[in-house]
Amino acid sequence: MSQELALEVPGGGPLAGVVARARSRESDFPVGLAAKDLALAGGGRVLTAAHEVLLSHPDIADEDLSRAVEAIRRG
Repeated sequence: MSQELALEVPGGGPLAGVVARARSRESDFPVGLAAKDLALAGGGRVLTAAHEVLLSHPDIADEDLSRAVEAIRRG
């Protein structure tokens, strides 16, 4: 699956704001706040998985959400 398609699918649903912020180079939205928002969103498999991914990188919790993509790629 292409990276573009992988971002397009969740970007059309309840994760649209998170995906837009993750792809933006001009936003200022900390990873920790995104994780908090996902926790408050009510669960479900996709939201829970996204929340777990953000929590798995505590070293970037205070950095912009766009850093999450880089952290995920690093593993």
